[in-house]
Amino acid sequence: MRVRLAALGLAVAGLVGAGVLAVGSGAGEAAPAAYPTCSVLRVAATGGGSSTLYEVDLASGAMSRVRALDRRVDAIGYHKGQGLVYGVSGSHVVSLTREGTLLDLGRVPQVHGASGGAVLGDLLVVRVGRHLRSVSIDPDSPRFLTVVASVRLWPAALPRTVDDFDARGGLLYGVSTHTRYYGHVVTIDPRSGRVKHVHTRRLPGGWTYGSAALGPDGALFAASNRTHAWTGGPARSRLIRVEPRRGAVSVEIAAWPVATHTDMTGCLAPRPPDPPTTTTPPPTTPPPTTTTPPPSSPPATTSPGPTPPAPTTVPTSVPGVPPTTTPPQALPVLPPLPPGLVPPGTLPPGAPPPGPPPRVPPPAPEPAPALLTRGLKRPPEAEVTGPLTTAEKRRWGLATMILILGAGAVASAAHRRRH
Repeated sequence: MRVRLAALGLAVAGLVGAGVLAVGSGAGEAAPAAYPTCSVLRVAATGGGSSTLYEVDLASGAMSRVRALDRRVDAIGYHKGQGLVYGVSGSHVVSLTREGTLLDLGRVPQVHGASGGAVLGDLLVVRVGRHLRSVSIDPDSPRFLTVVASVRLWPAALPRTVDDFDARGGLLYGVSTHTRYYGHVVTIDPRSGRVKHVHTRRLPGGWTYGSAALGPDGALFAASNRTHAWTGGPARSRLIRVEPRRGAVSVEIAAWPVATHTDMTGCLAPRPPDPPTTTTPPPTTPPPTTTTPPPSSPPATTSPGPTPPAPTTVPTSVPGVPPTTTPPQALPVLPPLPPGLVPPGTLPPGAPPPGPPPRVPPPAPEPAPALLTRGLKRPPEAEVTGPLTTAEKRRWGLATMILILGAGAVASAAHRRRH
């Protein structure tokens, strides 16, 4: 029994070493070895239904659904400069965003029935039967959406089952399953149409490898639409990694559900990092500010002439008597006073308010000239019963000055007569 088990172990190891049996960890799980990775887009459809768009991490095989499309799409490739995916739907060329927004660009009859595609520069290169056709996808070119090149693939047996490929170094890399027992890694020269074997170890057989992409390290990741089950389990679509060099061994990365029409892009550009999230404190409400409007100035009035002085209000000390408002009066222009005399109304600091002016005694014994005394009548004596008003003070002051001036004139005249 031990000999038989040891022999069985050697047989399994031989199959693994030959690359016939892919080694992996199951659907969606990471492979034992860590490989450089990138994200790609994959379309998958079953029967005659519409395609569903997925995003795939190549190193782990983890596949996340993006969205269901409204038609079947095949032969897709990624244009890094434009950030768009181009593909074929029937006889129409379409574009896809990474989020699955589809735009029908127009009908190109020569691409009808395309089953594999990749982007080379500004060209969408697709396989239609035994021909490789290149469609311009440069929106600024006058030949946009026209077939600019077409070559015949040869030898005929190899390319007819190459259902997807990716581009690097001017060549296309894919998997041919011209026999149903295993797969071969091949290269296609898009200029000459020559198809050549890359002598790696054989890949698991089954249906065609409808999805193929080159990883960041140059390894080919290819997924068959349906792969044989060696252990008696259900058939699956298996993602296989193999380096395109002589003698390389294939490794199974993941197993997906079976599909009838699939295709895969090359590596997508990395997503931009999310901006850092900062916590903003809630805004503090400032206390309401009261704005006091400036006092409004009364409108300026234009007067035709000079503004007369404001009337003067003189309070009286008699209780119950309202103040008297006296309109301004023009004062007569008087000659300068003799030296030693104090103008009426002028008081030294700290002096008590003046009372009624003193009575002036009659002039000198000589009679006043007729010119001065003619027509003047002495006002009757008025009984002073209270404080004098400003008007009364002014009248008393004028009378006193007239009397003083008159007395001076009389004295001057008498002096001249004596001499």
